[in-house]
Amino acid sequence: MLVSSVPTVVRRDLDVAALGRMRNADKLDGTGKLQGLTIVEHRLGYKTGVAMGQGFFKSRPCAWLESLTVDLTPGEVTIYVPREYAEGSCEYTEVLRHERQHEDIHRRGLEEAADETRRALARAKWLTARGTPLEVADRAEAEKRLDGMVLKAI
Repeated sequence: MLVSSVPTVVRRDLDVAALGRMRNADKLDGTGKLQGLTIVEHRLGYKTGVAMGQGFFKSRPCAWLESLTVDLTPGEVTIYVPREYAEGSCEYTEVLRHERQHEDIHRRGLEEAADETRRALARAKWLTARGTPLEVADRAEAEKRLDGMVLKAI
């Protein structure tokens, strides 16, 4: 399992009105205007290592999952602080502090997602291994079937 971090980018090129027009801004409950915004681009990737062999009493090839790498690294983390707030001002400092809290919540959630993915894979006893291979026609079928099994697990 690969869980890494990307640097957080702090942008100050937009004003309050522009932030209000951005995606996710529509989730405000009407109690105030958007003062800052944190956007995290999520990414879930995985790479399967497929091993092939010949069955003892079967003429068809067998395949099993030799390795699995799951990547839960966020694609990008961007914090927006409106340009109306001078860097170092009370408003700037408070907006940035608040948005960093959103970033921390996301990163903790990512760690929890990684733990849950590990548990889900451990529970997936039906995933193939060397001792429990799949009978397949060829490597293309093996990769397709094993990818489906991994997606079902995660």
